[in-house]
Amino acid sequence: GGMKVRSSDGAMSSVSFNADMSCVACAGPSGFGVFSTSPCSRLAWQSTEEGGFNFAEMFGRTNMLLLVGAVVCPEGFSDSTVVLWDHKRRERRLEITLPSVVTGLCCTMGTIVVSLEYRVAIYGVSSDFSNVTFERSIETVHNPLGIIAVSCLGNERASIACPGPRVGSIRVLISKGECAQLVGPGRSGRGERLVEGAHKQALSCLALNSDGSLLASASQSGKWIRLWATSQTENPTLLRELRRGTLEADISHISFSRSSSLLSCASDAGTVHLFSLLADDQTAHQSGLAATVLASVQGGQRSFARYDLGERDPSILCGVTDSTLVAVTSQGGVHVVSIDGEAPPEHRCTLVSCSQLALEGEEEWMVDTSSDSDEG
Repeated sequence: GGMKVRSSDGAMSSVSFNADMSCVACAGPSGFGVFSTSPCSRLAWQSTEEGGFNFAEMFGRTNMLLLVGAVVCPEGFSDSTVVLWDHKRRERRLEITLPSVVTGLCCTMGTIVVSLEYRVAIYGVSSDFSNVTFERSIETVHNPLGIIAVSCLGNERASIACPGPRVGSIRVLISKGECAQLVGPGRSGRGERLVEGAHKQALSCLALNSDGSLLASASQSGKWIRLWATSQTENPTLLRELRRGTLEADISHISFSRSSSLLSCASDAGTVHLFSLLADDQTAHQSGLAATVLASVQGGQRSFARYDLGERDPSILCGVTDSTLVAVTSQGGVHVVSIDGEAPPEHRCTLVSCSQLALEGEEEWMVDTSSDSDEG
């Protein structure tokens, strides 16, 4: 998922991983680009002199990017228009014009989700990227941070989470398929559920796991992450609370590992906390993290490991696999960290490499990141 940089001092306006975390896309005042994460190298870069971009999002490992201009941006772009850009051919394919400024953007194969200040709009995208279809619009509470989440299983299987109509509430649109049969389908074919009072304070971050069966949420207090099951009952069920810390912090990003065995959480304290979501029943975990085997932990579950980036940062993007953490700072620093849950606590995170995204310079189109189809 993507992240809007929450600081005017950042070198980027937004930064996001693609579905398998092999690439990161970023947008900023000097252009937009795509980078590989390990090893860190620049795959594509478009520099601009007439202004910058607020958002750049990748569709998997395809040549397609979603772009949103900044207040001052190149001709043909704006901060209220989403452009589908083919960065291999260096041309626009389609565009979506919104009624107000785009505050958040995320996508997966077949689905685009756009956040405005008081609304989220959902669009379907054809597999050949030739057509975009409006699906529905959802009213939200004031959402200047553009908080939205989409599961990375694409097409009709994508689930979506966004703020609800009141402070601290969450709306979840469950994908078509087995879990969606529990409620009546919405206009988009997704089952719609509302969690009232999920948090007392305004939301700071949302994340869905790959199949949309788990939702993680955090409020602006930043002390807790709440983990919800979206597929057991009509409304999402609170499974457990994860304790990030005792002091308030601004949680900028949360992500699940592909297997849903780990959850990472980054905050403006300059740290990334890692939580194990493994159930005692390993068989149940291996067949997909079932909500029935996730027991609530009294007093909140603490992280099993923590990585300190060395300085405070209002916006850290974090992504995690079962053995690796990748953290990207608002200044374009890329930290690749190995994870060893069996090691002593102080040695569970080991820095493998630290690189810097090349966010300036001449136009560069070194690598075709793949074809026009997603590899998952």
